[in-house]
Amino acid sequence: MRARAALWAEYTRMRALVVQITVHDAVCKRSMAIPGVGPVTALAFKTAVEAPERFTRSRDVGAHFGLMAKREQSGMSIDFDRHISRPGDEEMRTLLYEAASWLLTRSKVWTSLKAWGMKLARHRGHKRAVTAVARKLAVIMHAMWRDGTDFRFAAAPAVQPEASATALVSARRRHAESNGTTRDPPAGGAATGGSDEGGERDILPAVERSKDRWNPRD
Repeated sequence: MRARAALWAEYTRMRALVVQITVHDAVCKRSMAIPGVGPVTALAFKTAVEAPERFTRSRDVGAHFGLMAKREQSGMSIDFDRHISRPGDEEMRTLLYEAASWLLTRSKVWTSLKAWGMKLARHRGHKRAVTAVARKLAVIMHAMWRDGTDFRFAAAPAVQPEASATALVSARRRHAESNGTTRDPPAGGAATGGSDEGGERDILPAVERSKDRWNPRD
Protein backbone atom coordinates (compact mmCIF):
# COMPACT_ATOMS: atom_id res chain seq x y z
CA MET A 1 0.00 0.00 0.00
CA ARG A 2 2.86 2.40 0.77
CA ALA A 3 4.35 1.75 -2.66
CA ARG A 4 0.99 2.41 -4.30
CA ALA A 5 0.56 5.64 -2.35
CA ALA A 6 4.05 6.75 -3.35
CA LEU A 7 3.33 6.06 -7.02
CA TRP A 8 0.06 7.99 -6.85
CA ALA A 9 1.78 10.93 -5.17
CA GLU A 10 4.43 10.98 -7.88
CA TYR A 11 1.78 10.76 -10.60
CA THR A 12 -0.13 13.68 -9.06
CA ARG A 13 3.04 15.76 -8.87
CA MET A 14 3.99 15.04 -12.49
CA ARG A 15 0.49 15.78 -13.79
CA ALA A 16 0.42 19.08 -11.92
CA LEU A 17 3.73 19.95 -13.55
CA VAL A 18 2.36 19.09 -17.01
CA VAL A 19 -0.73 21.24 -16.41
CA GLN A 20 1.44 24.12 -15.25
CA ILE A 21 3.50 23.93 -18.45
CA THR A 22 0.56 23.67 -20.83
CA VAL A 23 -1.48 26.55 -19.40
CA HIS A 24 1.42 28.91 -20.17
CA ASP A 25 2.04 27.53 -23.66
CA ALA A 26 0.02 29.09 -26.51
CA VAL A 27 0.23 26.03 -28.77
CA CYS A 28 -0.89 23.62 -26.05
CA LYS A 29 -3.73 25.90 -24.98
CA ARG A 30 -5.10 26.01 -28.52
CA SER A 31 -4.85 22.23 -28.79
CA MET A 32 -6.65 21.73 -25.47
CA ALA A 33 -9.64 23.66 -26.84
CA ILE A 34 -10.41 20.53 -28.91
CA PRO A 35 -12.80 18.21 -27.04
CA GLY A 36 -10.90 15.14 -25.86
CA VAL A 37 -7.44 16.71 -25.97
CA GLY A 38 -6.02 17.21 -22.49
CA PRO A 39 -2.73 18.57 -21.14
CA VAL A 40 -0.82 15.30 -21.58
CA THR A 41 -1.95 14.83 -25.20
CA ALA A 42 -1.30 18.47 -26.10
CA LEU A 43 2.20 18.52 -24.61
CA ALA A 44 3.09 15.10 -26.04
CA PHE A 45 1.98 16.21 -29.52
CA LYS A 46 4.08 19.36 -29.39
CA THR A 47 7.08 17.37 -28.17
CA ALA A 48 6.67 14.68 -30.83
CA VAL A 49 6.24 17.10 -33.74
CA GLU A 50 8.91 19.53 -32.46
CA ALA A 51 8.33 22.06 -35.27
CA PRO A 52 5.36 22.33 -37.67
CA GLU A 53 7.76 23.10 -40.55
CA ARG A 54 8.90 19.47 -40.48
CA PHE A 55 5.77 18.50 -42.39
CA THR A 56 4.89 20.08 -45.71
CA ARG A 57 1.30 18.87 -45.48
CA SER A 58 -0.72 18.46 -42.30
CA ARG A 59 -2.04 15.08 -43.42
CA ASP A 60 1.52 13.73 -43.36
CA VAL A 61 1.40 13.95 -39.55
CA GLY A 62 -1.14 11.13 -39.43
CA ALA A 63 1.17 8.90 -41.44
CA HIS A 64 4.11 9.92 -39.22
CA PHE A 65 2.30 8.54 -36.17
CA GLY A 66 1.24 5.34 -37.96
CA LEU A 67 -2.47 6.19 -38.31
CA MET A 68 -2.69 5.67 -42.08
CA ALA A 69 -4.00 2.48 -43.70
CA LYS A 70 -1.34 0.25 -45.22
CA ARG A 71 -1.21 0.02 -49.00
CA GLU A 72 -0.40 -3.15 -50.87
CA GLN A 73 0.23 -2.97 -54.62
CA SER A 74 -0.17 -5.97 -56.90
CA GLY A 75 0.45 -5.49 -60.61
CA MET A 76 -1.38 -2.40 -61.85
CA SER A 77 -3.82 -2.23 -58.94
CA ILE A 78 -3.44 -0.79 -55.44
CA ASP A 79 -5.23 -2.57 -52.61
CA PHE A 80 -5.79 -0.91 -49.25
CA ASP A 81 -5.34 -3.03 -46.16
CA ARG A 82 -7.85 -2.69 -43.35
CA HIS A 83 -5.17 -2.14 -40.70
CA ILE A 84 -3.06 0.92 -39.95
CA SER A 85 0.66 0.96 -40.59
CA ARG A 86 1.67 1.59 -36.91
CA PRO A 87 5.14 3.10 -37.37
CA GLY A 88 6.35 6.09 -35.39
CA ASP A 89 5.63 7.09 -31.81
CA GLU A 90 3.38 4.43 -30.27
CA GLU A 91 2.69 6.50 -27.15
CA MET A 92 1.53 9.47 -29.23
CA ARG A 93 -0.64 7.21 -31.35
CA THR A 94 -2.26 5.83 -28.19
CA LEU A 95 -2.93 9.31 -26.81
CA LEU A 96 -4.56 10.42 -30.07
CA TYR A 97 -6.70 7.28 -30.12
CA GLU A 98 -7.85 7.88 -26.53
CA ALA A 99 -8.65 11.52 -27.31
CA ALA A 100 -10.68 10.48 -30.35
CA SER A 101 -12.55 7.85 -28.33
CA TRP A 102 -13.43 10.42 -25.67
CA LEU A 103 -14.61 12.85 -28.35
CA LEU A 104 -16.96 10.28 -29.89
CA THR A 105 -18.30 8.60 -26.75
CA ARG A 106 -18.22 11.13 -23.89
CA SER A 107 -18.11 14.65 -25.26
CA LYS A 108 -21.49 16.42 -25.23
CA VAL A 109 -20.27 19.34 -27.33
CA TRP A 110 -21.40 19.20 -30.95
CA THR A 111 -18.61 19.58 -33.51
CA SER A 112 -18.41 18.80 -37.20
CA LEU A 113 -15.54 16.42 -36.36
CA LYS A 114 -17.74 14.41 -33.99
CA ALA A 115 -20.61 14.36 -36.50
CA TRP A 116 -18.24 13.05 -39.16
CA GLY A 117 -16.89 10.40 -36.80
CA MET A 118 -20.36 9.23 -35.72
CA LYS A 119 -21.47 8.91 -39.34
CA LEU A 120 -18.34 6.90 -40.11
CA ALA A 121 -18.99 4.64 -37.10
CA ARG A 122 -22.43 3.73 -38.44
CA HIS A 123 -20.96 2.64 -41.78
CA ARG A 124 -17.51 1.26 -40.88
CA GLY A 125 -17.65 0.37 -37.18
CA HIS A 126 -16.59 2.09 -33.97
CA LYS A 127 -12.89 1.14 -33.94
CA ARG A 128 -12.28 2.32 -37.49
CA ALA A 129 -14.13 5.55 -36.78
CA VAL A 130 -11.99 6.21 -33.69
CA THR A 131 -8.83 5.57 -35.70
CA ALA A 132 -9.99 7.92 -38.45
CA VAL A 133 -10.86 10.65 -35.93
CA ALA A 134 -7.47 10.18 -34.24
CA ARG A 135 -5.78 10.70 -37.60
CA LYS A 136 -7.95 13.77 -38.22
CA LEU A 137 -7.03 15.14 -34.78
CA ALA A 138 -3.34 14.97 -35.66
CA VAL A 139 -4.01 16.81 -38.93
CA ILE A 140 -6.10 19.51 -37.22
CA MET A 141 -3.66 20.05 -34.37
CA HIS A 142 -0.77 20.46 -36.79
CA ALA A 143 -2.72 22.90 -38.99
CA MET A 144 -3.73 24.96 -35.94
CA TRP A 145 -0.11 25.10 -34.78
CA ARG A 146 1.22 26.00 -38.23
CA ASP A 147 -1.38 28.70 -38.96
CA GLY A 148 -1.83 29.97 -35.40
CA THR A 149 -5.58 29.45 -35.59
CA ASP A 150 -8.16 28.24 -33.09
CA PHE A 151 -10.36 25.14 -33.27
CA ARG A 152 -13.65 25.80 -35.10
CA PHE A 153 -16.60 24.03 -33.54
CA ALA A 154 -18.92 24.95 -36.46
CA ALA A 155 -22.65 25.42 -36.11
CA ALA A 156 -25.04 22.67 -35.12
CA PRO A 157 -27.22 21.35 -37.95
CA ALA A 158 -30.26 23.56 -38.55
CA VAL A 159 -32.54 20.59 -39.31
CA GLN A 160 -32.97 18.29 -36.33
CA PRO A 161 -33.93 14.58 -36.72
CA GLU A 162 -37.48 15.33 -35.53
CA ALA A 163 -37.90 17.92 -38.27
CA SER A 164 -36.56 15.48 -40.85
CA ALA A 165 -39.06 12.82 -39.71
CA THR A 166 -41.95 15.32 -39.96
CA ALA A 167 -40.88 16.31 -43.45
CA LEU A 168 -40.69 12.63 -44.42
CA VAL A 169 -44.27 12.02 -43.22
CA SER A 170 -45.49 15.03 -45.21
CA ALA A 171 -43.71 13.81 -48.33
CA ARG A 172 -45.24 10.35 -47.98
CA ARG A 173 -48.70 11.83 -47.51
CA ARG A 174 -48.34 13.92 -50.67
CA HIS A 175 -47.16 10.83 -52.52
CA ALA A 176 -50.19 8.83 -51.31
CA GLU A 177 -52.58 11.63 -52.33
CA SER A 178 -51.07 11.74 -55.80
CA ASN A 179 -51.91 8.01 -56.15
CA GLY A 180 -55.56 8.59 -55.22
CA THR A 181 -55.45 7.56 -51.57
CA THR A 182 -55.11 9.59 -48.38
CA ARG A 183 -54.38 6.73 -45.99
CA ASP A 184 -51.46 7.51 -43.68
CA PRO A 185 -48.43 5.23 -43.47
CA PRO A 186 -48.41 2.54 -40.78
CA ALA A 187 -47.50 3.62 -37.27
CA GLY A 188 -43.77 3.89 -36.80
CA GLY A 189 -43.11 4.50 -40.49
CA ALA A 190 -41.95 8.03 -39.85
CA ALA A 191 -39.30 6.82 -37.45
CA THR A 192 -37.97 3.98 -39.56
CA GLY A 193 -38.25 4.61 -43.28
CA GLY A 194 -35.34 6.59 -44.68
CA SER A 195 -33.92 7.63 -41.32
CA ASP A 196 -31.34 4.89 -40.73
CA GLU A 197 -28.53 7.29 -41.58
CA GLY A 198 -29.61 9.87 -38.99
CA GLY A 199 -31.35 12.17 -41.48
CA GLU A 200 -28.54 11.94 -44.04
CA ARG A 201 -30.68 10.59 -46.88
CA ASP A 202 -32.79 12.86 -49.02
CA ILE A 203 -36.55 12.81 -48.51
CA LEU A 204 -37.65 12.04 -52.07
CA PRO A 205 -35.34 9.02 -52.51
CA ALA A 206 -36.64 7.78 -49.15
CA VAL A 207 -40.20 8.03 -50.49
CA GLU A 208 -39.24 6.07 -53.60
CA ARG A 209 -37.64 3.39 -51.44
CA SER A 210 -40.78 3.19 -49.30
CA LYS A 211 -42.85 1.95 -52.28
CA ASP A 212 -41.42 -1.55 -51.88
CA ARG A 213 -41.88 -1.61 -48.11
CA TRP A 214 -45.39 -0.16 -47.78
CA ASN A 215 -48.39 -0.52 -50.04
CA PRO A 216 -51.25 1.99 -49.28
CA ARG A 217 -53.82 -0.61 -50.39
CA ASP A 218 -52.71 -3.25 -47.84
